[in-house]
Amino acid sequence: MNYKRVSLRPIHGNLALKFLNWVIKQPAFQQLKNLTYVYYITGHILGKARMYTSAKSLFTQLSNMGIDSNSIFAALMDTYPLCNSNPTILCLAGFEEANIDVEKEENIENESVLYQNVLFYNV
Repeated sequence: MNYKRVSLRPIHGNLALKFLNWVIKQPAFQQLKNLTYVYYITGHILGKARMYTSAKSLFTQLSNMGIDSNSIFAALMDTYPLCNSNPTILCLAGFEEANIDVEKEENIENESVLYQNVLFYNV
């Protein structure tokens, strides 16, 4: 079979969220030291699927778990190459700390502008 790569769509993001919710409920994963990395990878998937509001909610959930924004950003950078992600997800982590409304950023075509904004914010 010939498979071709396509960009992620919201259905893929919804599946990632369902998987994350399933993992969280499993007793065997409650003791998993790196459970937060499942959150980060889910965030990358949501970013690639352009589900920015859901990704921001995920980062809010991580903040509510007591994880500071610098740790979230560092972990996203660590998982960035694994997910072949785009810079938008890094911007959303920065926007979470800056409390910027991503609803207005949903339809931005040029993701490099968002990336430059988060780099400036995190300096």
